[in-house]
Amino acid sequence: IMLSNPGQVINSTECTDGDYVSQFGSVMLTSVFRPVFLSLGSSLTIYGFEGLARPMKNGVSLAPSLMFESSEQFDNLTMDRACRHIHLKNFQLMDTNDAFLFLNINPALFCTTEITKHEVALMRDWFTAEHILPSRVVFEIVENATVDEIAIRNLCSTLRNTGAHIAVDDYGIAHSNWQRFTLAQPDILKLDGAVFRNLCNSPFAERALRQLQVSLNAIGSKLLVEGIESRDQFEICMSAEIPLLQGYYLERPHPVSHWQGDWRRELCPPASGGSEPPPRFATC
Repeated sequence: IMLSNPGQVINSTECTDGDYVSQFGSVMLTSVFRPVFLSLGSSLTIYGFEGLARPMKNGVSLAPSLMFESSEQFDNLTMDRACRHIHLKNFQLMDTNDAFLFLNINPALFCTTEITKHEVALMRDWFTAEHILPSRVVFEIVENATVDEIAIRNLCSTLRNTGAHIAVDDYGIAHSNWQRFTLAQPDILKLDGAVFRNLCNSPFAERALRQLQVSLNAIGSKLLVEGIESRDQFEICMSAEIPLLQGYYLERPHPVSHWQGDWRRELCPPASGGSEPPPRFATC
């Protein structure tokens, strides 16, 4: 990765819809936010929001997985940096109270100490500029096979020194495994959605999830289950007393405008596909 212009951030500009975007040639990036819920026993409340990039190219929506392939002359680190920047700026526009902001971090892009120190220093500046406490930010370390142990330890240690929290994302997929967990020593373990849904086909799903949560509790970490798409899956999580939940059954990602004003009154829409809606939310 070349760091020929390490301070480069494509200027974020406020568009007519009231949120911030970044432009990369013909590719435009904006943010949507997917909520993470905290279980309170018989009800849920908002715990945080995960910032997700939504790219468009020549006015047409682009699959996020193709975003970096379509960035023309811009390198992946520059685009990744811009995603983090606009998520921070857009998060500050939302009515979030004390909710956490979850930001995805690709560890393969932080392959040297120089890059890691520079990128984290930039984020410290952004926290100050946007009046966001680092303690409200959770960095999700996504699955990637091209990262060595020293780079993972260095990245997580440097991020944690800002006062932010660490999560291991995509747990159960390829290199996002127990070894990655021990290297990162995260505050949150995020179970991959596909792994979770496969587990739900087992009669031992609730027991397995409960045992995993008990193990994490013993070392001061929390379990976050993503990819909840049905009432049955949701009830398994509730029966297993999983603290943090995320998935389309509970709420889909929405742009900044959705999370402004009286959105809490509209947080309980019927689930799609004829399923019963989720139970009462504490924030409704």
